[in-house]
Amino acid sequence: MVKMFKRPVILTIVCLLSFHSAVFAQGDMSRQKTVEPKLDEKALARCISDMEAKDEGTRAQAAYKLGKLGKSAEPQQLQRILESLKGALRDPNEEIRLFAARSLGQIANESPKHARQLGPKLVPALKNQDSEVRSVIAKALVKSRSLAKIELKEVQGWLIECLTNKEGDLRRCAAYILGDSHKHLSPGQIKRIVPGLIKLLKGRDKGLSTVAAHALGKFPKYATHGVKPLLLLMPDRVGEEQEEIWTTLYQITTGVDRSQARAIALIFIEVLAHKNSGVCRNAGYLLGLLAGKLDQLNATKAVNRLSAFLDENDPLLLMMATQSLASFGSYGVPILLEKLGAASIDLKCAIISGLGSQGSKTQEAIPKLLGLLKDKSNEVRCYSIAALGKLGRVGSSKKRVEIFNAILAESEDIDWTIRRHALESLDRLSNRVSKGHYKKIIAAFAVCLRDENRLARHFAINALGSLGARDTRVGAKVIAQILLRTLKNGKDQVEIVRALGQLNGGGVAGIPLLKDFLTAKEGLLRFHAVEALGAILKEVPELEAQGTIAALTKVLGDKEIDIRRAAVIALGELGEKSEKAVPKLIKLLTDKDVIIRRIAAGALGKIGKHLEKRESIVEGLKRTLRDKDPRVKEAAKEALRLLLSEDHSPGK
Repeated sequence: MVKMFKRPVILTIVCLLSFHSAVFAQGDMSRQKTVEPKLDEKALARCISDMEAKDEGTRAQAAYKLGKLGKSAEPQQLQRILESLKGALRDPNEEIRLFAARSLGQIANESPKHARQLGPKLVPALKNQDSEVRSVIAKALVKSRSLAKIELKEVQGWLIECLTNKEGDLRRCAAYILGDSHKHLSPGQIKRIVPGLIKLLKGRDKGLSTVAAHALGKFPKYATHGVKPLLLLMPDRVGEEQEEIWTTLYQITTGVDRSQARAIALIFIEVLAHKNSGVCRNAGYLLGLLAGKLDQLNATKAVNRLSAFLDENDPLLLMMATQSLASFGSYGVPILLEKLGAASIDLKCAIISGLGSQGSKTQEAIPKLLGLLKDKSNEVRCYSIAALGKLGRVGSSKKRVEIFNAILAESEDIDWTIRRHALESLDRLSNRVSKGHYKKIIAAFAVCLRDENRLARHFAINALGSLGARDTRVGAKVIAQILLRTLKNGKDQVEIVRALGQLNGGGVAGIPLLKDFLTAKEGLLRFHAVEALGAILKEVPELEAQGTIAALTKVLGDKEIDIRRAAVIALGELGEKSEKAVPKLIKLLTDKDVIIRRIAAGALGKIGKHLEKRESIVEGLKRTLRDKDPRVKEAAKEALRLLLSEDHSPGK
């Protein structure tokens, strides 16, 4: 009977698929115009009734249709669909069982909102007698990620057994479910699961081993034996898979307690002898993470093994060794300082970088690093300046002052590279020093504004803009005055105007000059003048802002489209201050440029919500609802919702 049935049903389903494809293709043009209708109750009842029919072809068609209907079903309707399809998984005919599984998978994949409801229904289906049904269900579960909070009481034991099943899809699904439901597992169950996951790491299936790695990361305290397989797995992976494995290793390493740290440290020390340099690097970095959890004996073992890499020529291994040794503080820092004396330039730089990366653990290195500021090699000096800047942030106030004065002196060096590193470190220290020292930092950057080197000037301008944006002591107004004096020299105008915009209200003194730049010949200068004025005017009282807003409104007619766009955005962000710009913005709703029309609609919504008289805005936006571009229409709809909402009446 089954053999006679298979071919007609397949033909029937192919016809159905063709019909549905044609319908969907025909409906693509109108999909944006109509909202998806609710599921017809009569159609659903007919399909569920057909699932009980004697005719196998009728049951097969019903199973197929229920998968389509599930996407638009309400919660109660979905429950009936799932129960019907779940029953069909036990149908005597294997074709019907497969169609039911595929429909369940389709609902899981296409309806994220139903995922949590689907999970408990799909998991038991993994026990189905058909391997193809099991595979379809497993893939659907994994793809929909509807695994969290699944009730696993009935299938936990079976899922653990699935970790060693011959079917790859089942093993993958079991690993996913058990990993994602880790909060609902007892310690005894976890101890049974972890060996199975570790075994999957050693298989040939890369995707499966990555899934197993992800699951192991959920059980860091129990997965210490998986560290070595995970490390050996890393070189064969790239991109997201490699990141997944590294995340798991990090979770395991940082999640262990002191009693487990010794065992895992010994594993890392063993792996450091591996011939693959990538494996050694990863083991070394992870060993450094354990530094604070090891006793003296094991810390000494780790330091001795890591110090052997200081003689390597591989710069990546050198970087690993220096950073990890520095993380061991008083155990590793003396070794690094001793090595500095007769080291090559490359090794010196690696050691200095490692010392700078560990902050409070390497404070004893500060005197040595201060001495290296006089080294013959500019590269060594630059690395020392950068390291001192990092150490100064976490050290005592006395050491910070000593570091500050030394770096400030380096900011006057004749070599621009040295000066740049010094200025960067001063910037890093800016929120850790006294008010007097802070003023000296600003003065150092101000001196740099007169530098003959264009890159030096631009660096200083950007740094001053950044300082002014976060400054709460001296005030952005002081920085604004420095920038404005430089602006009058005629150099670097674009960069200075951009920096003034970062100062927000602190750049008020620059408004007259910025207004003049709105008509400058250089388009980039006009563009940044618009952006800067938009940022500054937010902090200026409305009466004082009106003259400048009138100038910004004129820019709406600029010949360059990017400048017009910037002006629209700026006016919109100013809200009710831009009331007089409304007529011109309404005209822009019919502009040739789609982006102008869209952002003009948004700007009108932001301005109009604060105004009592908004009729002209509403009328203009309603006309825009007939725009050909769906993005413009959506922007107009959103603006109208904002204007017509009771929650956004004027004054609220």
